[in-house]
Amino acid sequence: MINEITIVTAPLCAAINIQQSSSGKRWRIVITFPDVPEAITQGETIEECISQASDALEEAVVGRIHACEEIPLPSASQAGQYLIPVPAQTAFKAALYEEVRSQGMNKVELAARLGIDEKEVRRL
Repeated sequence: MINEITIVTAPLCAAINIQQSSSGKRWRIVITFPDVPEAITQGETIEECISQASDALEEAVVGRIHACEEIPLPSASQAGQYLIPVPAQTAFKAALYEEVRSQGMNKVELAARLGIDEKEVRRL
């Protein structure tokens, strides 16, 4: 018997807050994620910050997976907020992680359900 794991998810995105701060004569833009407080980045231009924000969010998501912590669903964005996506591969890993976690499975059980070696599951 083949067991299936169905994962239905939208691409993982998170809203950001953009703030300007001054350090002497230089202005810096600081980006924070309300749903993922450990993801913070900064730069001199909004374009630079938005590019770095995706990396910061990805690192935070991967960090939560490694720490076996919950990955929060993104809140609805507010006026003036951008939505920042994580790369598709990371979004898939996060969705798989959350589904396996919600079913109370471990890697051995997931491998058995998928009919593959546990080493393959660890590589995910």
